[in-house]
Amino acid sequence: MSERTQDTKNYLPATNAGIDLKPYKEIYITTYLLKEKQKTGKKIYADIYQMNEDIIGGSGHLETWEPGDFSLKDKERLINEGTINN
Repeated sequence: MSERTQDTKNYLPATNAGIDLKPYKEIYITTYLLKEKQKTGKKIYADIYQMNEDIIGGSGHLETWEPGDFSLKDKERLINEGTINN
């Protein structure tokens, strides 16, 4: 797990996952390593975005994929497609 603050201007992982951060100038991000792995054995991460301790969204990231960012809502689809092992 890691934690950091992030300027939202041009923050691509959120944009790639379909999250609109325009209302926010800066957000707090907590990154988690998920227990699931990619079919290739590579790692999967989840970023949770917060503002004033309220969760405003999140995205996932597939290690070594470009861009590799996905909406956390797509996790089940990625499992069904065989990209992520359950």
